Amino acid sequence: MDITLIERMMKWKKQKTLLMVILSAILLFADIGSTGATPPEVEWNRTFGGAGIERAEFVKQTSDNGYLLVGSTRVCRECPEDVWLVKTNAKGEEQWNKTFRKTGNDQFDFFQQTSDDGYIRMTGSWDNYSIAMGKIDVNGTMEWEKPFGNGNIYTTQQTSDGGFIIGSSARSAQEGSFFKLVKTDSAGDEQWNKTFKGTLRYKANTIQQTLDGGYIIGGSTDSWGVCHSDFWLMKTDANGNEQWTWTSGGSNHDWIKSVHQTADGSYILRGWTFSYDDDFWLIKIDSRGNMLWVKTFEDVESFQQTSDGGYILAGDKDSDLMLIKLEKEPPTPTALFIYNPKHPGVEQLTTFNASLSYDPDEKITNYQWNFGDGNTLNTTEKTISHSYASKGTYNVTVTVKNNNTAMHSTNRKVTVQQITPPQMEWKQTIGGIGFDNANSVQQTCDGGYISAGKTGSYGSGGGNFWLVKTDSNGKEQWNRTFGGIDYDYARSVMQTFDGGYILAGNTRSYGAGESDVWLVKTDARGYEQWNRTFGGTDRDSASSVTQSEDGGYILAGKTYSYGAGRSDVWLVKTDSKGYEQWNKTFGGINDDRAESVRQTSDGGYILAGGTRSFGPGWSNVWLIKIDTNGNMQWNQTFGGNRSDWAESIQQTSDGGFIIAGTTTSYGAGHFDFWLIKTDSKGKEQWNQTFEGSGDDWASSVIQTFDGGYVIAGKTGLLDDNVNYDQNDDLDDVWLVKTDSKGNMEWYNSFGSTGFDWANCIQQTSDGGYIIAGKTDSYRAGDADVWLIKLEGNLIQAK
Repeated sequence: MDITLIERMMKWKKQKTLLMVILSAILLFADIGSTGATPPEVEWNRTFGGAGIERAEFVKQTSDNGYLLVGSTRVCRECPEDVWLVKTNAKGEEQWNKTFRKTGNDQFDFFQQTSDDGYIRMTGSWDNYSIAMGKIDVNGTMEWEKPFGNGNIYTTQQTSDGGFIIGSSARSAQEGSFFKLVKTDSAGDEQWNKTFKGTLRYKANTIQQTLDGGYIIGGSTDSWGVCHSDFWLMKTDANGNEQWTWTSGGSNHDWIKSVHQTADGSYILRGWTFSYDDDFWLIKIDSRGNMLWVKTFEDVESFQQTSDGGYILAGDKDSDLMLIKLEKEPPTPTALFIYNPKHPGVEQLTTFNASLSYDPDEKITNYQWNFGDGNTLNTTEKTISHSYASKGTYNVTVTVKNNNTAMHSTNRKVTVQQITPPQMEWKQTIGGIGFDNANSVQQTCDGGYISAGKTGSYGSGGGNFWLVKTDSNGKEQWNRTFGGIDYDYARSVMQTFDGGYILAGNTRSYGAGESDVWLVKTDARGYEQWNRTFGGTDRDSASSVTQSEDGGYILAGKTYSYGAGRSDVWLVKTDSKGYEQWNKTFGGINDDRAESVRQTSDGGYILAGGTRSFGPGWSNVWLIKIDTNGNMQWNQTFGGNRSDWAESIQQTSDGGFIIAGTTTSYGAGHFDFWLIKTDSKGKEQWNQTFEGSGDDWASSVIQTFDGGYVIAGKTGLLDDNVNYDQNDDLDDVWLVKTDSKGNMEWYNSFGSTGFDWANCIQQTSDGGYIIAGKTDSYRAGDADVWLIKLEGNLIQAK
């Protein structure tokens, strides 16, 4: 009813010169007409204002049963107008009033009470196209104000963590039209923002936080210059990543006014359509964006779900107040299914499982499958199998029917590859109650695996180096922690010539500066033999270590203590005991860093990372070739006008180099895998991007036995290249295999409902792969080390 009140008072506002509110239970409808009942008496009325001109905009009841009146005041007709707030108690007696200066003509203001009984104010001006947010305390005093750039603010809501979610839209010559979602903390400081671009214009009328912590946004969308709008509904996860979008409409204006999540996880939309007889529409959408039903009514203004599961609708018809009660809808089944493997190959048997489908009465009687290749199946079985004769993307649909003949359908895209990707041989999680992560892994000479990273579960400090040794099946044989009372983090490990291990990273427990490079040498059982720190008074860290052919070690990372810029690439060479032989810095006036180093066939070294000092973009991939004494022989930058960087490099069998990183300059996504192949002088031979519909970050690359390449990293939401399991809406481990020219041969993903990342990949002696990273989908604590072994011997399709 609050929406109805606002809409009606907005109609009256231009006629009001005296701010007056007459409050009664149903007095709002007194001028609609008589229904034969005795009209209510006026309980009380109040006037507010002075010698100037005051106007009411809208009124809201507050948590203390009082009222907040929002309006405007000006001294004279030609004088500037201010926003005026009046707070009353339950009897309409003024408790306080406040004025706030407007920043432009036609300013719009939106007020909402917050959980601390204060108020949030969203304001903007159509003439200077600006948005601002302010927090007002319970007494009307402004606590803070924050600008939010340009655009039109349409909706906001306080979130469960005390922060705020804001929806706005804007248009620029550079980026076209876009909708922007901004999440702030309770102080109004931005935590993240997401921009949704396209050829359409978006207007959000309502935004709600959903039961899963995400958001549902409802409004309208249209094309610029086209004289109609359509219903628009978008669901995002808790980080603002789009999960699905639903649009519908006709040849005229249609828009969503409000959206509410129901107890079954679906959504009820209230909207207006002028495409179909100027009607009020009530639409139910399931949790995956599929329309379940639609009902149309004339002259309905508001609705609410009732305790019995039905709906009550209110409006007016023929000058009478109208109430409509809808009964609880009959039980409707919900169709859901998963399939395995996630990325099938041609002629590979794929299992489709609809056991996640449910019915309120648990009486699903039939499953109708359409596999998208011309084959269908009508069965009572929840699980069936099917194979595809050729590669391609197929739209698979299952329709479930219950004993009342009610039906529901859902569909998913299944992409079939020409080559079947290697399947998981085993996976292991290792960790405690804290945050544990593996950054590096290698197969050891006994056929087992060594991984290194950071543990927050064990050791003596906030984080310690963690070295974990497993057998060939991933079963832990031993683990060791290294560190002090502060934060220590291992980034790289390799087995040394003597059968022991060398670890490199950074330490805040030891050394001379805020953080220093830390090099730790162990024996074959992981017991420390020696350790060394390197660094100055500022922050220094190592990302990669390699044993050189002379038995010493080469470390690469970045330094804030030395060099020419804010941070520089730092290369440190030691002898076999870890004593420094030389160090070199490379960089400009801005931030530069190395992420990976390898010794080359000529005895020198190749480094890859990122630079903000050189190249055309905000950040570019930086490739540096060094001789045996640390002198630069040449360097190359790669990238566009945005942010691009490298995470991993390897010399290839032809003497060139393969680089893996992430690009925001190229590709179809926001962040995409980027693979660059160069000759022996660093000249680009080709590059390829690989992307889904979300954010994709590459962490590691290797050349494979067949001369191709495999990249490992993490992916956000993907429509075709990752199987979208139920609630599988965060990050998954993502592998991409290419031929020697960078053409994709297969891909695979692993993960579930949380954030699952691959930080390193190596090919194993059987032709399979070992992957190390972290998982919070399968964990004992905040996150665990995750080891995944893929089978060897790729299966070629028939």
